[in-house]
Parts: sequence; C-alpha cells; structure tokens
Amino acid sequence: MRPEYETDDCVYVPNAIIDNPALRVREKLVMVSLIAHYDEYARVSYPSIETICGESRLSRPTVSKTLRELEERGHIRVVRNPGFLSMYEILTPEFKPMGA
Repeated sequence: MRPEYETDDCVYVPNAIIDNPALRVREKLVMVSLIAHYDEYARVSYPSIETICGESRLSRPTVSKTLRELEERGHIRVVRNPGFLSMYEILTPEFKPMGA
C-alpha cells in the first residue's frame, strides 16, 4: 500500500517559478505542463502541443506563442525533431528536478 502523500496525481513545481514576477501567468501554466512531463533521465520534457493545451487550458496559438517567448527569453530550449515531438530543455535556474 502506498503512503497517502505519495501519488502520481501531483507535480512538484518550485516556488521560484510560481513566484517569479518575470513570468506571465500563461508562461507559468506552460512551464507547469513541461515540468509535469519532465524525464529526469533524458533531462527533457516532451509533451505534445495538444497535451500542453489541454493541461494549461490555453489555445494552440497561445501555447505556440508562449513556447516561442519562453525560448527567446532563455527559460527553455526547444529541440525540434521533424516528424516527432519537440523536446524541451528547462533552463530556468530555479528548476531543480526532485531527483537532482
């Protein structure tokens, strides 16, 4: 039996990202989605745009624009793979994976 505090239904998001005044609300929502899909071994996140839209409740154009802005401002690096999902490296210094 799993302890009550251990669940797959939650995501650890550093307060430094939530409280960061430089990030807009939509950027925080997209970052939360990226963090939710972070692969500690590969050190990247690779949710689809549709997944990010569903989790953030933002439209596809807004998510695409937000990802571009996050990349331009140095919070993420996007590795584009034609025909495959893009991968996102989270560069925000405050983001430290739980296992790191």
